[in-house]
Amino acid sequence: MSNATMKPIPAILVGGREVRHLRVPKQILPFGETTVLGRTVQAYLDAGVSDVILVLGYKADLIESTLGPLPPKVRIVKNPLFDEGMGSFLRTGVRELPAGAEAFCLGLGDQPILPAELIRELAAAYVESGKKILVPVYQGSLGLPAILHASMAEEILSLPVKGELWDLILRHADDLADHPTGYTAVLRSIEDQDDYHEMLRLAGLPVPEYHPEPAEPEETEETGATEESGATEATGAAEDPIEPVETPSEPGRAEE
Repeated sequence: MSNATMKPIPAILVGGREVRHLRVPKQILPFGETTVLGRTVQAYLDAGVSDVILVLGYKADLIESTLGPLPPKVRIVKNPLFDEGMGSFLRTGVRELPAGAEAFCLGLGDQPILPAELIRELAAAYVESGKKILVPVYQGSLGLPAILHASMAEEILSLPVKGELWDLILRHADDLADHPTGYTAVLRSIEDQDDYHEMLRLAGLPVPEYHPEPAEPEETEETGATEESGATEATGAAEDPIEPVETPSEPGRAEE
């Protein structure tokens, strides 16, 4: 199959679950001039996929409202059973695959540093591999997006309620190709404050700062006078859309 070619394939992007410590869904966090989801979708469009199927669950209407006008090849489908887990997102997505698709790409909606050239590289490597599934591998760890043969759609539909993509991949270990890559983006998604800030840094974007509200003056028992706390009010700084959490200093992470 090394000389085979394949027409552009559709991509399914799943919105994922709610993340704690965020004031807003992670997909609509600011990312440059767009949002986390907007930046991710654009990478797939720039890669030349035939369709982008966005599967949204938690606060789907709010997320959709932030996307603005979308090209015809981008479609939004809503997963009312998002509380059941990732399997429900996968099933919702594959039901929307266009007829005649030879394969499809499966990724996450919160991978804003994923480059278009990597998506094209994975599609080409899938064709060369002759396997039914291809996943990127960074330093020994499997990542996303994955490329799957169209026949895998039926198996995704038959996954149990709590089933995961990795269950399917392990079931087809003999028909799996891994593609080593130097992009850490294949392992990165947003699960907490550190993830979001680290992606902003890797993209060369400013990281918002959290400034606590000044505490109310406390009245002393002896004099009735007030004591100001040491907190100071922020001036002119961007507000971090993430709730303050106690986190250790960030460990060094490998950059692209």
